[in-house]
Amino acid sequence: MKNSNFIILLSVYVLVVQVLNVSNAEPYEYMQFVLQYPPGVCYDTSKGYCISPLPTKFHVHGIWPSNFSDIHVTCGQALKNNPLDNAQMTPLQMDLVNSWPSVLTTKSNMWFWEHEYKKHGACTVESGVPPFTQKSYFEKGHQLWNQYDIHSVLDQSGINY
Repeated sequence: MKNSNFIILLSVYVLVVQVLNVSNAEPYEYMQFVLQYPPGVCYDTSKGYCISPLPTKFHVHGIWPSNFSDIHVTCGQALKNNPLDNAQMTPLQMDLVNSWPSVLTTKSNMWFWEHEYKKHGACTVESGVPPFTQKSYFEKGHQLWNQYDIHSVLDQSGINY
Protein backbone atom coordinates (compact mmCIF):
# COMPACT_ATOMS: atom_id res chain seq x y z
CA MET A 1 0.00 0.00 0.00
CA LYS A 2 2.83 2.43 0.81
CA ASN A 3 4.35 1.93 -2.66
CA SER A 4 1.04 2.61 -4.38
CA ASN A 5 0.56 5.77 -2.28
CA PHE A 6 4.00 6.97 -3.31
CA ILE A 7 3.35 6.22 -6.99
CA ILE A 8 0.02 8.07 -6.93
CA LEU A 9 1.52 11.13 -5.24
CA LEU A 10 4.49 11.04 -7.60
CA SER A 11 2.10 10.84 -10.55
CA VAL A 12 0.16 13.86 -9.31
CA TYR A 13 3.44 15.74 -8.84
CA VAL A 14 4.62 14.87 -12.35
CA LEU A 15 1.25 15.88 -13.82
CA VAL A 16 1.37 19.27 -12.14
CA VAL A 17 5.02 19.83 -13.11
CA GLN A 18 4.15 19.04 -16.72
CA VAL A 19 1.26 21.49 -16.66
CA LEU A 20 3.58 24.25 -15.49
CA ASN A 21 6.47 23.27 -17.76
CA VAL A 22 8.09 26.30 -19.33
CA SER A 23 10.88 26.81 -21.83
CA ASN A 24 14.55 26.81 -20.87
CA ALA A 25 14.40 30.49 -19.98
CA GLU A 26 16.76 31.44 -17.21
CA PRO A 27 16.81 31.31 -14.30
CA TYR A 28 14.46 28.31 -14.28
CA GLU A 29 13.21 25.55 -16.56
CA TYR A 30 9.91 24.56 -14.96
CA MET A 31 7.68 25.44 -12.03
CA GLN A 32 6.54 23.22 -9.19
CA PHE A 33 3.04 23.69 -7.82
CA VAL A 34 3.61 22.78 -4.18
CA LEU A 35 0.84 21.89 -1.75
CA GLN A 36 1.04 21.57 2.01
CA TYR A 37 -1.00 19.43 4.36
CA PRO A 38 -1.68 21.43 7.56
CA PRO A 39 -1.55 18.41 9.93
CA GLY A 40 1.83 17.60 8.39
CA VAL A 41 3.05 21.16 8.79
CA CYS A 42 1.90 21.21 12.39
CA TYR A 43 3.31 17.80 13.23
CA ASP A 44 6.60 19.55 13.99
CA THR A 45 5.58 22.09 16.62
CA SER A 46 9.00 23.80 16.53
CA LYS A 47 7.70 25.88 13.60
CA GLY A 48 5.33 27.73 15.89
CA TYR A 49 1.82 27.42 17.11
CA CYS A 50 -0.83 26.28 14.69
CA ILE A 51 -4.20 27.83 14.14
CA SER A 52 -7.26 26.19 15.59
CA PRO A 53 -9.25 24.57 14.21
CA LEU A 54 -6.56 23.22 11.95
CA PRO A 55 -7.68 22.76 8.32
CA THR A 56 -7.50 19.20 7.04
CA LYS A 57 -7.38 20.06 3.34
CA PHE A 58 -4.23 20.44 1.31
CA HIS A 59 -3.45 24.08 0.56
CA VAL A 60 -1.05 25.93 -1.70
CA HIS A 61 2.44 26.31 -0.31
CA GLY A 62 3.76 28.02 -3.41
CA ILE A 63 4.74 27.90 -7.05
CA TRP A 64 8.47 27.33 -7.18
CA PRO A 65 10.67 28.02 -10.20
CA SER A 66 13.10 25.10 -10.51
CA ASN A 67 15.75 23.59 -12.74
CA PHE A 68 16.36 19.96 -13.53
CA SER A 69 20.02 20.29 -12.51
CA ASP A 70 19.41 22.34 -9.34
CA ILE A 71 15.96 22.83 -7.88
CA HIS A 72 17.03 25.78 -5.72
CA VAL A 73 16.48 28.95 -7.72
CA THR A 74 17.07 32.28 -6.01
CA CYS A 75 15.38 35.45 -7.16
CA GLY A 76 18.17 37.92 -6.34
CA GLN A 77 17.97 40.91 -8.67
CA ALA A 78 14.44 40.04 -9.78
CA LEU A 79 13.21 40.69 -6.25
CA LYS A 80 14.98 44.05 -6.14
CA ASN A 81 13.31 44.99 -9.42
CA ASN A 82 9.89 43.60 -8.44
CA PRO A 83 9.24 43.95 -4.69
CA LEU A 84 5.93 42.78 -3.30
CA ASP A 85 3.26 45.45 -3.55
CA ASN A 86 0.83 44.88 -0.66
CA ALA A 87 -1.85 46.95 -2.39
CA GLN A 88 -2.01 44.35 -5.20
CA MET A 89 -2.79 41.67 -2.63
CA THR A 90 -6.00 43.29 -1.38
CA PRO A 91 -8.32 42.06 -4.18
CA LEU A 92 -6.81 38.56 -3.96
CA GLN A 93 -7.09 38.06 -0.22
CA MET A 94 -10.56 36.48 -0.14
CA ASP A 95 -9.45 33.75 -2.56
CA LEU A 96 -6.00 33.24 -1.05
CA VAL A 97 -7.33 32.89 2.50
CA ASN A 98 -9.06 29.72 1.28
CA SER A 99 -6.42 28.28 -1.04
CA TRP A 100 -3.11 29.63 0.32
CA PRO A 101 -3.44 30.27 4.08
CA SER A 102 -0.78 30.35 6.75
CA VAL A 103 -1.54 27.72 9.35
CA LEU A 104 0.88 29.14 11.93
CA THR A 105 -0.37 31.68 14.46
CA THR A 106 3.10 33.24 14.50
CA LYS A 107 2.97 34.00 10.75
CA SER A 108 0.13 35.99 9.18
CA ASN A 109 -1.29 35.18 5.77
CA MET A 110 0.35 38.32 4.39
CA TRP A 111 3.70 37.27 5.87
CA PHE A 112 3.38 33.84 4.23
CA TRP A 113 2.43 35.27 0.83
CA GLU A 114 5.26 37.80 1.00
CA HIS A 115 7.72 35.06 1.97
CA GLU A 116 6.69 32.87 -0.97
CA TYR A 117 6.79 35.80 -3.38
CA LYS A 118 10.23 36.92 -2.21
CA LYS A 119 11.64 33.40 -2.32
CA HIS A 120 9.94 32.18 -5.52
CA GLY A 121 7.41 34.50 -7.13
CA ALA A 122 9.67 37.44 -8.00
CA CYS A 123 11.74 35.11 -10.21
CA THR A 124 8.72 34.48 -12.42
CA VAL A 125 8.06 38.17 -13.05
CA GLU A 126 11.28 38.80 -14.99
CA SER A 127 11.96 35.51 -16.71
CA GLY A 128 8.78 33.48 -16.83
CA VAL A 129 7.44 32.07 -20.04
CA PRO A 130 4.89 33.48 -20.17
CA PRO A 131 5.98 36.15 -17.71
CA PHE A 132 3.89 36.51 -14.57
CA THR A 133 2.95 39.65 -12.72
CA GLN A 134 2.73 39.59 -8.96
CA LYS A 135 -1.04 39.37 -9.27
CA SER A 136 -1.00 36.58 -11.86
CA TYR A 137 1.52 34.58 -9.81
CA PHE A 138 -0.91 34.39 -6.89
CA GLU A 139 -3.95 33.98 -9.16
CA LYS A 140 -2.25 30.99 -10.83
CA GLY A 141 -1.69 29.33 -7.45
CA HIS A 142 -5.35 29.78 -6.55
CA GLN A 143 -6.51 28.60 -9.98
CA LEU A 144 -4.36 25.44 -9.84
CA TRP A 145 -5.61 24.69 -6.32
CA ASN A 146 -9.17 24.78 -7.67
CA GLN A 147 -8.28 22.87 -10.85
CA TYR A 148 -6.34 19.96 -9.31
CA ASP A 149 -8.38 18.39 -6.54
CA ILE A 150 -5.79 16.30 -4.72
CA HIS A 151 -8.47 15.20 -2.24
CA SER A 152 -10.47 13.44 -4.96
CA VAL A 153 -7.36 11.70 -6.26
CA LEU A 154 -6.49 10.44 -2.79
CA ASP A 155 -10.08 9.42 -2.01
CA GLN A 156 -10.44 7.54 -5.31
CA SER A 157 -7.18 5.73 -4.56
CA GLY A 158 -8.32 4.70 -1.10
CA ILE A 159 -5.65 6.81 0.60
CA ASN A 160 -6.70 8.14 3.98
CA TYR A 161 -5.28 11.44 5.07
